[in-house]
Amino acid sequence: MHRSFFSVCMSITACGLLAVTCASSTWANQQPRHVSNRELTMEKSGRVVDADTGAGVPGVKIIVNWETSSTGIPGYSSTGGTWCDLQRIVTTDDNGNYTIPDVSKELDLSDRGTRFGRTAFGFASATHDKGYVLAVFKPGYVRVGDMEILKQRLSFARKNLLSSMSFQAIPDVNFRPGKVVVKPIAMQKADINPSDSWPYYSMALTDYRCSDRMANNIDQPELAQIAHAINVAIRDMPCRLPPGTTVSPETWGAFAALIHDGNFDMKFFNHVKELSGLATTAQFDPLEKSVSTTAGTLCKALAEEEKGQ
Repeated sequence: MHRSFFSVCMSITACGLLAVTCASSTWANQQPRHVSNRELTMEKSGRVVDADTGAGVPGVKIIVNWETSSTGIPGYSSTGGTWCDLQRIVTTDDNGNYTIPDVSKELDLSDRGTRFGRTAFGFASATHDKGYVLAVFKPGYVRVGDMEILKQRLSFARKNLLSSMSFQAIPDVNFRPGKVVVKPIAMQKADINPSDSWPYYSMALTDYRCSDRMANNIDQPELAQIAHAINVAIRDMPCRLPPGTTVSPETWGAFAALIHDGNFDMKFFNHVKELSGLATTAQFDPLEKSVSTTAGTLCKALAEEEKGQ
């Protein structure tokens, strides 16, 4: 029985170091800006470039989430929160170019604005606003600045605090007659080690998720392709490390989900614990800080899983 690993809110002691993040946060402490209805809905184009060579990077997934944020008085007007209304995922061409399609027929903007109503305290307002955020993904690459965001989020998670930084951001754009052009996004090749790459991919998938106001997943099918691409990219990593390499709880927890396309697999989780000489559990429990494993153990568990043992 598989269960969505990313639907579980966890602390540093849990699998995967998944901290709840503010999806509308920006890449480098960029201040949120007002986005017009026209910018929200109209077609957008852009390019992803190699930070070292300036050449376009092909095959990059561009993940765009349109969101609603709501503020009000809980219980009297409208509870606050942010949810995802719509998602589109496109891929860069051979020259690194991409186009985000017009969504004017799919994105409802009718609730954007401030509403007033009578409550037990008198009149109070509830404000609904719309925005969109963008992220980029390609195995073996990271957007310039993402590793700094990862370090901050890991630091916050280890203190059981929530980080406001996200791999998604409101993009910088230029406006031309009838066009929105996203400024070039720089990525660089990165041979990051497992202690960074597994939490990075884990957190990235969390950011990319699109859940509506009722917490229903409305991800595009391409997100499953991204999860599978991560699986392929990292699956053999434990077997390429020295067998005695210690793997921390949060790192192997992230790995255990990522190699199952983003789903937490209880059977694999328990098998690693068995091979590590630890007691198994009937249902998911956050890992204890002391529950670490080794690369050799993970490699053995993978081999036995592939043989159907």
